[in-house]
Amino acid sequence: MKIDNALVITAALFLMLGAAAPAPGDGTAQKDTVSLKGTIVFVELEGGFYGIIADSGERYFPLNLDEQHKVNNLKVRIEGKLRKNVMTTTMWGTPFEILKIERR
Repeated sequence: MKIDNALVITAALFLMLGAAAPAPGDGTAQKDTVSLKGTIVFVELEGGFYGIIADSGERYFPLNLDEQHKVNNLKVRIEGKLRKNVMTTTMWGTPFEILKIERR
């Protein structure tokens, strides 16, 4: 009897997890690029990390910020993709994949 309950619970978990994931092509994937002007900042949380504060005040967590741009208060222009379906340990800002970055 315990095996049957375990199978039922496992099957229910798989169904719930599958229903929560977006289906390919359902319009929920973030494909559009975003351009913004902002400032690279060092945030002293969780041991410290670099974030981006846009000129509009929005916060972004760069997933792939290179070493040469890890400068506190550096003004930049950035193009990239929002990655709202990505979880990070920082819980600070919207995850952001940088495609192009330049100092301003």
